[in-house]
Amino acid sequence: VAPLRVIETPTGGSTPVYMLKEYDLVLKCLKKLPLLHLQEIPWKTLAVVQKFSHAFIADKWIACMPGHLSDGEVDALLQMLPKKLQVSLLPFQQDGVKFGLRRGGRCLIADEMGLGKTVQ
Repeated sequence: VAPLRVIETPTGGSTPVYMLKEYDLVLKCLKKLPLLHLQEIPWKTLAVVQKFSHAFIADKWIACMPGHLSDGEVDALLQMLPKKLQVSLLPFQQDGVKFGLRRGGRCLIADEMGLGKTVQ
Protein backbone atom coordinates (compact mmCIF):
# COMPACT_ATOMS: atom_id res chain seq x y z
CA VAL A 1 0.00 0.00 0.00
CA ALA A 2 1.52 3.30 -1.04
CA PRO A 3 1.18 6.16 1.46
CA LEU A 4 -0.94 9.18 0.61
CA ARG A 5 2.08 11.32 1.44
CA VAL A 6 5.21 11.31 3.57
CA ILE A 7 5.61 13.98 6.25
CA GLU A 8 9.06 15.12 7.32
CA THR A 9 9.43 15.16 11.10
CA PRO A 10 11.26 17.89 13.04
CA THR A 11 13.86 15.31 14.07
CA GLY A 12 14.87 14.67 10.46
CA GLY A 13 12.90 11.47 9.98
CA SER A 14 9.78 10.87 7.96
CA THR A 15 6.33 9.43 8.63
CA PRO A 16 4.03 7.89 6.01
CA VAL A 17 0.38 8.99 6.01
CA TYR A 18 -2.34 6.64 4.77
CA MET A 19 -6.00 7.09 3.92
CA LEU A 20 -8.44 5.98 6.64
CA LYS A 21 -10.10 3.61 4.19
CA GLU A 22 -6.77 1.74 3.92
CA TYR A 23 -6.50 1.13 7.69
CA ASP A 24 -7.36 -2.57 7.54
CA LEU A 25 -4.92 -3.24 4.69
CA VAL A 26 -2.09 -1.30 6.36
CA LEU A 27 -2.78 -3.09 9.63
CA LYS A 28 -2.67 -6.47 7.88
CA CYS A 29 0.71 -5.61 6.32
CA LEU A 30 2.15 -4.37 9.61
CA LYS A 31 1.08 -7.53 11.45
CA LYS A 32 3.35 -9.53 9.13
CA LEU A 33 6.47 -7.71 10.35
CA PRO A 34 8.47 -9.69 12.92
CA LEU A 35 9.44 -8.06 16.23
CA LEU A 36 6.88 -5.30 15.75
CA HIS A 37 4.70 -4.51 18.75
CA LEU A 38 1.47 -3.24 17.23
CA GLN A 39 -1.43 -1.66 19.08
CA GLU A 40 -4.59 -1.28 17.03
CA ILE A 41 -6.83 1.75 17.25
CA PRO A 42 -9.58 0.89 19.77
CA TRP A 43 -12.75 -0.02 17.90
CA LYS A 44 -14.83 2.73 19.55
CA THR A 45 -12.25 5.35 18.60
CA LEU A 46 -12.04 4.02 15.05
CA ALA A 47 -15.84 4.06 14.76
CA VAL A 48 -15.98 7.73 15.80
CA VAL A 49 -13.18 8.69 13.41
CA GLN A 50 -14.90 6.85 10.56
CA LYS A 51 -18.23 8.48 11.41
CA PHE A 52 -16.79 11.98 11.18
CA SER A 53 -14.29 11.32 8.40
CA HIS A 54 -16.82 12.57 5.85
CA ALA A 55 -16.01 16.07 7.12
CA PHE A 56 -13.02 15.95 4.76
CA ILE A 57 -13.95 15.46 1.14
CA ALA A 58 -11.32 15.86 -1.56
CA ASP A 59 -8.91 17.44 0.94
CA LYS A 60 -11.45 20.15 1.78
CA TRP A 61 -12.87 20.55 5.29
CA ILE A 62 -16.64 20.65 5.59
CA ALA A 63 -18.00 21.95 8.90
CA CYS A 64 -20.51 19.30 9.98
CA MET A 65 -21.27 20.03 13.65
CA PRO A 66 -22.44 23.08 15.57
CA GLY A 67 -19.36 25.03 16.62
CA HIS A 68 -17.24 23.79 13.70
CA LEU A 69 -15.73 26.48 11.50
CA SER A 70 -15.31 26.57 7.74
CA ASP A 71 -11.90 26.90 6.10
CA GLY A 72 -12.72 30.53 5.31
CA GLU A 73 -13.48 31.29 8.97
CA VAL A 74 -10.31 29.48 10.05
CA ASP A 75 -8.21 31.45 7.55
CA ALA A 76 -9.72 34.70 8.83
CA LEU A 77 -8.84 33.76 12.42
CA LEU A 78 -5.29 32.81 11.43
CA GLN A 79 -4.83 36.22 9.83
CA MET A 80 -5.66 37.79 13.19
CA LEU A 81 -2.63 36.12 14.83
CA PRO A 82 0.39 38.34 15.38
CA LYS A 83 2.71 38.11 12.34
CA LYS A 84 5.60 36.98 14.55
CA LEU A 85 3.54 33.98 15.66
CA GLN A 86 2.27 33.24 12.12
CA VAL A 87 5.79 32.99 10.69
CA SER A 88 7.17 31.03 13.64
CA LEU A 89 4.76 28.09 13.25
CA LEU A 90 6.17 25.10 11.38
CA PRO A 91 3.88 23.52 8.75
CA PHE A 92 2.80 20.65 11.04
CA GLN A 93 2.03 23.18 13.79
CA GLN A 94 -0.06 25.23 11.36
CA ASP A 95 -1.97 22.05 10.51
CA GLY A 96 -2.54 21.44 14.24
CA VAL A 97 -3.83 24.97 14.78
CA LYS A 98 -6.17 24.67 11.79
CA PHE A 99 -7.36 21.27 13.05
CA GLY A 100 -8.31 22.79 16.40
CA LEU A 101 -9.87 25.93 14.96
CA ARG A 102 -12.00 23.94 12.53
CA ARG A 103 -13.46 22.12 15.50
CA GLY A 104 -14.16 25.27 17.47
CA GLY A 105 -11.07 24.79 19.63
CA ARG A 106 -12.10 21.33 20.81
CA CYS A 107 -9.21 18.99 20.10
CA LEU A 108 -6.41 17.09 21.74
CA ILE A 109 -2.90 17.67 20.42
CA ALA A 110 -0.86 14.61 21.30
CA ASP A 111 2.46 15.26 19.55
CA GLU A 112 5.72 14.00 21.05
CA MET A 113 7.52 16.10 23.65
CA GLY A 114 9.42 19.07 22.27
CA LEU A 115 7.39 19.58 19.08
CA GLY A 116 5.73 22.83 20.09
CA LYS A 117 2.30 21.93 21.45
CA THR A 118 2.38 24.96 23.77
CA VAL A 119 2.73 27.32 20.81
CA GLN A 120 -0.11 25.58 19.05
